[in-house]
Amino acid sequence: MSRAAVQRAAQQVRQAVPVPDCIVPGPHPALSTLHAARRTGMEKRDLRQLRRDKHVIPAVLQRYQQPDWYLVAPVAPLRRDVHHSRRFVWGGAPNSLLSGPLYNLAVHASMAEAEEAAAQEAPGDKAVWFHAVARQLQLHPVSEEPLHVGFYAYDRTGVIHPNGVRLRVPLRAVGMEKNEALRFGYINQLAWSVEILVAHDVVPPTHLEADVSALAIHRSCYGRDIACPPGVRLPPGGDAQQLIKICRDRRAHEL
Repeated sequence: MSRAAVQRAAQQVRQAVPVPDCIVPGPHPALSTLHAARRTGMEKRDLRQLRRDKHVIPAVLQRYQQPDWYLVAPVAPLRRDVHHSRRFVWGGAPNSLLSGPLYNLAVHASMAEAEEAAAQEAPGDKAVWFHAVARQLQLHPVSEEPLHVGFYAYDRTGVIHPNGVRLRVPLRAVGMEKNEALRFGYINQLAWSVEILVAHDVVPPTHLEADVSALAIHRSCYGRDIACPPGVRLPPGGDAQQLIKICRDRRAHEL
């Protein structure tokens, strides 16, 4: 079979598969809102010009079995989430952050309309709304300023991808006030984030919690000790990952 015939057969299969509608009717009251705009410039000079503005950065919105949307996103909310809310965590590459909060993403025709809607805190009549998770946010290696952000959009049924998605979320230690061993030691958090596999119909959690209330001196908390919510699990090998260890204080040892 020739390459053209293979491409025609693949196109027929794609047309036969029902494509989910990623557009949602409006913003969700429990989510933060980002007002973005469509962009047409794809050249490197256009992206550099956007980053010089210091107010917006280039972005891309990925949708299952649908064309990507290339956007211009405001940098202030993303910078706030990185440096203040700490809802993003360091990922695999040195200059990128993986995972993030779920947003109400409003896509406008121009950046002027997006800025006007953001200033008035209005949804906007002509905006197209998505529920999107910040899948990858790239940072400058020195200044840690956002450079590019990639969003994954949920469809109307709450599905981001039929096979789920792999994310990295923050890890928080809880129950420290109930741990008696901390009178003679301290918590050494070896991992500030963990990778998770999220089912196709589950909203990713903002973070995972590790209970250290019953952890003794020189004992560690592993991935298998974390209680994941329904539809969320650790990848293969994540159960044996050492996350938190309680170490003895040197001064207490001398006493």
